[in-house]
Formats: sequence, structure tokens, C-alpha cells
Amino acid sequence: MKLRIRRPYAKVALALALVLVIVVAMVLLLRFWERQHFWVDESQNPGYHSITGEEELEEVFYNDRWYIRRRGIETLLVLGIDKDSEIASAETDMDGYINSQQCDFLMLVILDHENKTYTGLHINRDTMTNITVIGPGGDEVGSFVGQIALAHTYGSGGRDSCKNTTKAVSELLSDTEVDHYVSVTMDAVPIVNDAVGGVTVTIEDDFSAVREDFVMGETITLMGEQSLAYVRTRLGMGEPTNLARMERQRVYMTGLMNAYKSRLETDPELVLSVLMEINDYLVSDCTVNDLSDIADSVYEYEFAGIKYIDGEAVMGDRYIEYNYDQEALNRLVLELFFEESKPQTES
Repeated sequence: MKLRIRRPYAKVALALALVLVIVVAMVLLLRFWERQHFWVDESQNPGYHSITGEEELEEVFYNDRWYIRRRGIETLLVLGIDKDSEIASAETDMDGYINSQQCDFLMLVILDHENKTYTGLHINRDTMTNITVIGPGGDEVGSFVGQIALAHTYGSGGRDSCKNTTKAVSELLSDTEVDHYVSVTMDAVPIVNDAVGGVTVTIEDDFSAVREDFVMGETITLMGEQSLAYVRTRLGMGEPTNLARMERQRVYMTGLMNAYKSRLETDPELVLSVLMEINDYLVSDCTVNDLSDIADSVYEYEFAGIKYIDGEAVMGDRYIEYNYDQEALNRLVLELFFEESKPQTES
């Protein structure tokens, strides 16, 4: 993929750097039981209507208030793909077209072009939600409720798998449209990490059963394979759920962002060289123009932080399941994608 360079160069390099951090951060960081358009107690629901007449729900009634979908919202789903994941938990009665690549990390980047902010929504890979099954011919042949990480296992592991994951995320977030996706395999983590001389972290978790070089309480600079282990390791840890790993991923992402910002001051070509190195690890529906426009937005806008969906991690029949709090998810979707509708004045 050839990169389109805009001027001034220093600004573009920084903008691309921030987008790179978001896009590959998911590499580094590594129910809805049915489709649901809105959340209302039917006994108090006067109904809903579409402001534009389009099929997508534009206005919802929730807790005695009307909310309208925000204009100027653009979303980018970033996926960290683990090729070594087991897919035994993807057991269904349907004949699916299955690959061995699960999503170890999912983050939806939400660009608010009207308010000039961007937010990250970190989605737990164990979130239990509806998964579409893709058959050998590429058609949808059914669905089941499972960990959202499994959505990527249906398809070839390329664009079709990414699209299946975006569909699962869209349904989870009350059919919120996902405009773009970018996936990066976990193999890219050491490349991005080492390009800035490593990322310094304090070991807060007990790795003693799996890593002798990660001593609790010590501060170390992660290099090479260590960076992948830090954001990826879960089995053998004292905390078997994905929650502790998600916290490590957020800590690592912050350290990586700071490291890139610091290095860019003296090496403005760093981002482009890293992008070229990890190009073979990327799958996206974005054009170069799309990425460049997103880069400009990230450079110009204020970072509004990282959100996550409240819930509880429990042991299922065989695997950890993250059951989200429905009310909390409703409020989060309203916060990120809707605004309260102003009352109509009768003439």
C-alpha cells in the first residue's frame, strides 16, 4: 500500500503517529441476545420514529426522555488478532467456515466531528453477544450467543472475518453503524514496541507462574517478545478473566503513546517507517485517503479518554464469559452516540 503524504510533513507525521497508536494499540493492548433497536419499558413507550425516514433508528425514548442520534459521528473499529487462539469454544450445530484467528483486542474509536473530540470504547473480548455464522459459501447460515472474540473466526480470517466482527459490535451497540475497520495481528507488537526503544511499565500482576523476568513491583522497559507477553498473557495468572489484562493493555497503550510523541520530536519519519514494516500485518477497508483524513482529525481533536462496558466476568460451562450490565450499556450508547432531543414547539 502506498502512502499519500500531506504537507506540512511534521504535522502529518504526528497525525499519523496518533492514528498508528490507536490502530496498533489494539495490537498492543491486546448480549445482545437478539437485535435490539432501543430500550424502553413498553408500558410507557409512545413509540419511536425515524427523523430521516431511513431504516436505521434515529431517535429513541428512554427513561421518559427522547434522544436523537448525534450527527457527525464516524467510527473506526480496531482489532488485535491472535492467530494462536483456540477456537474450541465456537461450537455450534451449524457448518461454519472457520479460521483460527480470534480477536484478542477490540476498540471502537469514535470521532465526533461536530464537537471535535475522539473517544475509545474498549470492548472485552469475552463479552457474550450474538455471533453470525458464515458458511463455506460466504453466506450467513445461522447465529449463536458466544464470546465476541469468536466473530472473527468465521470467514477466511481476512475482510469477511473483519466484517463479521463489525456486525457483532454494531448489534452489541444497538445497531450503531461501524464505518471502518482495521485489524492487526499480534505479531506486529514487538515491531511497534521496539521502534521507540521499548515501553516502560511497572509490573502490577503476579507473573511468577509464567514469566521469571516479570517481577511484581519492579519497573522494566519491555523489549521484543516481552511486549507481546505483557499485553497478551492471561492463562496461568492469578486473575483468570480478561479484566486484569485489559487494564494492562490500557497502561501499555498510554506508555506507547507517550513514547511515540517523544520520539517524533526528533524522528518525524518514524511513523511512516513503522507503517511500512507492519503493512503485511494489516487488513482494512480504509483507503489511504480515509486513514489520512482520520489522522488529520485525531491531530486536531481533543482526546476524550477510553470508555468500557460495565459487567461481570464469570466462569461458564468451559470458558470465561463477560456478561455486561444492560442498563450501563444503554447509558453508554446514549452518551456516545445520542443527545437529548429538544422538545418540539407547537405552532
